[in-house]
Amino acid sequence: MTCYPDLGTIDYFPVDSEVVLRAVGWLGNECEFPTGKVSQQFFNKLCDLVEKAWQPVVSAGFHVCELCQFQDAQATPRGTSNLFVPFDGVIYVAPGLIVHYVNAHHYLPPSVFIEAVMQCSQMQSMDYKKSLLKNGGRGLSKLAQL
Repeated sequence: MTCYPDLGTIDYFPVDSEVVLRAVGWLGNECEFPTGKVSQQFFNKLCDLVEKAWQPVVSAGFHVCELCQFQDAQATPRGTSNLFVPFDGVIYVAPGLIVHYVNAHHYLPPSVFIEAVMQCSQMQSMDYKKSLLKNGGRGLSKLAQL
């Protein structure tokens, strides 16, 4: 998977240049990343958001965890979804594997992302859609029907 530095811009998605997307958790075996503990409350909320993540684009393939010690076709975690979290004028984008990275590899997301997740409305809710548009997601909404 392509590595993007946390909170850096991400050009992985075909959106208009006015959409401000910030990367979180785009990890690979060639990337350094912070480690630490997160609260159970954050982890549970992150899991819930990823499980029901709104997807404006369909992925043609899947991401595999490059951080796991052993690569086994049956056991290596893989994901196809992405998580879009609108907050404070930007939209944070994390691969669905962020749940695995936090749990198995002790990845510590930036504090602003943790705050954004904790304040994020449930996916598919009208509040989420309004927040997405308010934080610059109009270009994303062109890719998918809100």
